[in-house]
Amino acid sequence: MKPNPSPGLNVRVLLLLSSAFAFQAQAATQLTIDPELTTITLSGSAIGSSLTEQGPGSLVTRFSGTVNVETTTASLRFPGGSLIDASTNGVWEPLAGGAAGSAPADFGGKISSFLFSAKAALRNVLLDLTSQPIELTNDQFNASGLLFTFLTNSAGSLDYVVTGFIGDAGSEALDGLATNNVATTGSLSNLNGILTLVLPVDATSYQTLVSPNDVVLTIKGQLVATAPVATPPTLRIYSAGERIVLAWPLDLGTNAVVETTTSLSGWAPAVGTLTPGSEEVLWSTDRANSLSFYRLRSGL
Repeated sequence: MKPNPSPGLNVRVLLLLSSAFAFQAQAATQLTIDPELTTITLSGSAIGSSLTEQGPGSLVTRFSGTVNVETTTASLRFPGGSLIDASTNGVWEPLAGGAAGSAPADFGGKISSFLFSAKAALRNVLLDLTSQPIELTNDQFNASGLLFTFLTNSAGSLDYVVTGFIGDAGSEALDGLATNNVATTGSLSNLNGILTLVLPVDATSYQTLVSPNDVVLTIKGQLVATAPVATPPTLRIYSAGERIVLAWPLDLGTNAVVETTTSLSGWAPAVGTLTPGSEEVLWSTDRANSLSFYRLRSGL
């Protein structure tokens, strides 16, 4: 049976928990996108004509992948390195490179005018997400101004074929930025031990076919991503005879540094004995004659 903490040492236990939690809260987190809750619709225009469906659902798809976010108690930031990956939603015209035929694609659209008609397929759509620090208040944040970037190393492409007065076919690489212009807020909250990001999306990018920026692409919908919330390690402090014992989980490591003070300032390494056990690391020292506080600082 593990010894119970001494009543006179409760303040020291609180200091340990607070120190460990603060260290974890500043770490970056990678969240996993939930494709069942992340649906994005594509709209826009090309060469002055509105984009419409090639077939039912051809302009709607789900996204998977990961989102990186850094948080403090009052702000968040998307530092980059996210992989927001569009799912294939069907088989659409044309083939890669604009050749005749159909092949799997993330989106399939068409445009029509009295002079020409065209079909286009977007393939290998992969986005990153970045931002400046954003204020986080009551789990809510301003979701406008975030930047979605087409990752060119994914070979993302706009394959097209044009018939009629203007005859052309080919493929253009998807690149450039799309700024989120939503009016609603996003949220980042801890829901039953799961960190949950809900991000409204309404971002427009410009691509080039015949003349600069003659293709307008707008993605609109909602992105939801989650990650388990790391549980702060259970830290214990108790008395054993004439010694004080601090105990922490073995996976926190033996490089952690125990520090002590008598005034909550001017912390210094404490002198004691470190003993790794089967489940915990134990550190002990002789009981001090005066009131002393202890904390555990990560050795990473």
